[in-house]
Amino acid sequence: MASPKNSKEDKQLAILQDKINELTEALQRERADAVNIRRRAEEDRLKMASYFKAVAVKDLLPFIDNFERGTISMLQKQKTRLKAEWLQGLVGVNKQLQQALDTLGV
Repeated sequence: MASPKNSKEDKQLAILQDKINELTEALQRERADAVNIRRRAEEDRLKMASYFKAVAVKDLLPFIDNFERGTISMLQKQKTRLKAEWLQGLVGVNKQLQQALDTLGV
């Protein structure tokens, strides 16, 4: 038969084991939460990067369009007027690119 001392120690041991199990479960939940938070933060970071890339491209589209128009126009112009107009066009396109980059904070 178990002595009262062993019975009391067994109860204390059972209580401690329950507490260990409870704390272990809580720790596992916290770790899972931390993993989920990191995963969501990475997803949010990727979404934001994608958004800002889209904004950057949108800001650069007018520059790209004007550059293409200038190139096509240059090919259609007479050669005598070509150099001065081409240079003026490049200066304007460069200014527009700088403005777009400034808008992006580059």
